[in-house]
Amino acid sequence: MTAAPYAEILARNIRAARSRLGINQEALASRLRSLGFSAWLRQTVANVEKSRRRVTAEEILGLALALETTISDLMRATDQDGDVELPNGEVIGGVSVERLAGAAVNDRAVNWHGANDNPSYVRLTRVPGRPLFDPDLLSRPLFSEGPPGRTAAREDVAAVYLSPTGHRHRVNREGDDEGDDPGEL
Repeated sequence: MTAAPYAEILARNIRAARSRLGINQEALASRLRSLGFSAWLRQTVANVEKSRRRVTAEEILGLALALETTISDLMRATDQDGDVELPNGEVIGGVSVERLAGAAVNDRAVNWHGANDNPSYVRLTRVPGRPLFDPDLLSRPLFSEGPPGRTAAREDVAAVYLSPTGHRHRVNREGDDEGDDPGEL
């Protein structure tokens, strides 16, 4: 599965919410105009739903109100989305976007190194048998190695974290804490 740009995921979520509500593009545009978004026409909705037009934070709020849904439902990625491509071409796991949008949890898929403007990226996936918002896993600060701006990925590791004592630990795809992680990400 290839990574989808986040704009496509947002567009799909808006289109799906409109479809679930059973209204057409003109009706959605009319609802948005009623909320004060005077520039919204049927063509605007069409362009947003095809990811040809970006939406502002205020418009996301208006869309959630007009579509009788939540901001998080419009913003979240799902398991079917797989990986999400950032505008710089780097990829993070859809599960990280789902955590950010769905539960206000930042799982540190993008790691900043002090004041450095070059982050490193960790592509996380769902750990089978563990809940998406497993407090045990998410309470651990994630750790990644490698040059900033590079994606760290290992087939056998779902997450690497630093213990309170500073030791690296890894959690495998089955959700088992394997203890010290001697390898590189």
